[in-house]
Amino acid sequence: MKKTKADLKRIAEQRGFVGRRAEQMAFRTALLNLLDIHRGSHSEDELLFKQIFLLHGVGGMGKTTLLNRLEEICKEVAENEITVVKVDWEEFKRSPVGSTTEIMEIVLGRVPSEFTNELRKFKDIREQRNKVRITTETARKEYTEPVATFAEVVSTLTATGSLGKKIIEETVHLGAKGLSEAMDKFDDYLQLRLTAQEFALYKNPQLEMSRAFVDSINSISERKPLVLMFDTYELIDRYDSWVREVIKRSSPKILFLIAGRHDHKKSYSDIFPEELIYATQLESFSKHDIKDYLDSYHWEQKTIVTDELLDTIDHISRGVPLAVKAIAEAINRGKEIDTIFVTTQRETSNGLSKR
Repeated sequence: MKKTKADLKRIAEQRGFVGRRAEQMAFRTALLNLLDIHRGSHSEDELLFKQIFLLHGVGGMGKTTLLNRLEEICKEVAENEITVVKVDWEEFKRSPVGSTTEIMEIVLGRVPSEFTNELRKFKDIREQRNKVRITTETARKEYTEPVATFAEVVSTLTATGSLGKKIIEETVHLGAKGLSEAMDKFDDYLQLRLTAQEFALYKNPQLEMSRAFVDSINSISERKPLVLMFDTYELIDRYDSWVREVIKRSSPKILFLIAGRHDHKKSYSDIFPEELIYATQLESFSKHDIKDYLDSYHWEQKTIVTDELLDTIDHISRGVPLAVKAIAEAINRGKEIDTIFVTTQRETSNGLSKR
């Protein structure tokens, strides 16, 4: 398959990847342990290893670049033995994700086509959900049982002489009671039209869809270990409690990587053993990291990285990886170092706004 410009740019960036050695080593170790379990070298009970990676940091710290690097490590360790599914929720910023069902649809939509059979249960549940919706709408139109309305409740209270605060209290009480009774009667009516599984889907669609989702990713991991990567997680972390429930019910043959601006370590540590969690805050580059980056940069014109230039870049960038990259690109375009500060501020700001 011919590589796109974006592919070539990403490959070039990975060749020049520097720093984050501890994160790379921890992830590589986790992958090897994951493969050991899959190959039968160790049982699931024998081996406890990092299965949940929580990476957080402010914008510009290189979270996306690190995830790209970790994806490359998957290929280096065992390209044909590991399935990687990565979602950058930045892609959906203009049309924000509004439900866990959307999350499930998006994630499974990134699964390679070779796993069609493993996705069958989720697809069947989705089709059943659509059928249940149609049946429910039809039943509502045909259902003739009278329901207590607000007007009926107020009329009842007027007849009994209730006034002021009492009328409000009684209206809420009788209205809620009437609604609950009506819903129960409608449920009884609808249950006659649905199978037991369809009725369970009607009563709690999120639960049934989530079970099918977990079954699907677990089935995938039985064929090949699975790595799920979520980037720009802050855009969906209002659903983090749901994500934690998914992880709780997932196979030990799945690794989860979550990268975003917020620190979720405490909420995960409250549920999962510390042995399963690798949590870290991405910090600014050290001067040594900056030098490594500049030494590995693909310069279009001859550039000598002197100690003076290194000190200047360190001062201007404050070690923020995105700023270091912007400075290198500016130098590569022939910008003078004394004009780069304003340029870097603007380009770094533009880069952060896109995140």
